Amino acid sequence: MHVYPKTWNGKGPLTLADIDLLVATGRPCMIGEFGESNETPDTDWRAIVTYAKSLDWPVLAWCWDGDGGIMNIMQPEFQPFVAGKINTYYSINSAYANIILPFLS
Repeated sequence: MHVYPKTWNGKGPLTLADIDLLVATGRPCMIGEFGESNETPDTDWRAIVTYAKSLDWPVLAWCWDGDGGIMNIMQPEFQPFVAGKINTYYSINSAYANIILPFLS
């Protein structure tokens, strides 16, 4: 499951009941992406991620680097990789990291 402030389940905003529907399948589940954005929320992603964690689901956040949007913990995005050389251009976007990291611990 991916969950953001604007997350659609096919019928409406994502809710805790959607987690229960997935649990009822008896199959392993996980949050494959979550994060905060500047969108006007219709989904309580914090409650959904917290609930999924209480069910021992694996939880991953998006994104560490790459799309130039608000959901990057590393900045700036898309720096070139040079084998054997440390990339000193990267830094942590602490404002975003402070929102996301508590949900990963």
